[in-house]
Amino acid sequence: MISTQTLRSMKVAIQGSPASFHETAAHRYFGKRIELVYCKSFRESCGMLAGNQVDYAVMAIENTIAGAILPNYGLLHELGLHIFGETQIPVRLSLLALPGSSLHEIEFVLSHPVALRQCTRYLAGLPHLVLQEGPDTASCARTVAGKKLAFTAAIATAEAAPQYGLDILATRIEDHAENFTRFWILSKGRNPAPDADKASACFLLPHRGGSLADLLSELAATGVNIQRIQSLPVAGDASQYRFFIDFSWSESGCYENALAALYRHSAQMRVLGKYKSGEILKTTKT
Repeated sequence: MISTQTLRSMKVAIQGSPASFHETAAHRYFGKRIELVYCKSFRESCGMLAGNQVDYAVMAIENTIAGAILPNYGLLHELGLHIFGETQIPVRLSLLALPGSSLHEIEFVLSHPVALRQCTRYLAGLPHLVLQEGPDTASCARTVAGKKLAFTAAIATAEAAPQYGLDILATRIEDHAENFTRFWILSKGRNPAPDADKASACFLLPHRGGSLADLLSELAATGVNIQRIQSLPVAGDASQYRFFIDFSWSESGCYENALAALYRHSAQMRVLGKYKSGEILKTTKT
């Protein structure tokens, strides 16, 4: 449990700007009494944590529509960071423009490329619009406001409208109501949660046929639920892949047995974090 005094002085690095999804995720996990450090990239936010400039970092890792953010797996391994926890938030998107704007005047739409892909059905109904990509949804809203871009709208959260003084032209324009992004809460040290029911690890396997199948078969026998497995090429060795795995459990002893299996089969193995599964924050559609 994080004390109130600690929360008042806690610094948390996030990628993005005020009213971004990362800000929502940080407040969802830690509450409002934290100092947020806004960064231009995931590497910058993780680098601040690795350099002891902040206490935690919040990093998106997976979206139910767009899938996993693969480079972030590699970043976590490269910098030797640990997963302290996770949270999941719904993706709710709106169309924002300068005060007094109307939808029929809009010619350009600016947003993060993933957000644009998440609104393809809505945008297909407005085929005259020119789509432009930006670094994140909130900064796109800030750009429209700061540069007073006429005939231009940003796709961002509804909370970005009052933050940057914009009007909301349309709400809930995302393609799927059940659209969520999962965020990892990262720490510099290893701090396993006492109520942990989920873990992430990375490992290398011997370069022989059937090595992954053998491992997965043994993991299945331990009773854990494998929720995700990804692989990334190992830099400098085109024949080798590093695997990243998330698994959860409900019965005592499953984690230890799964860990033993991973160590037995892997050439290299590292536990990235042992933490509590993040509950999905649901909202009603309006």
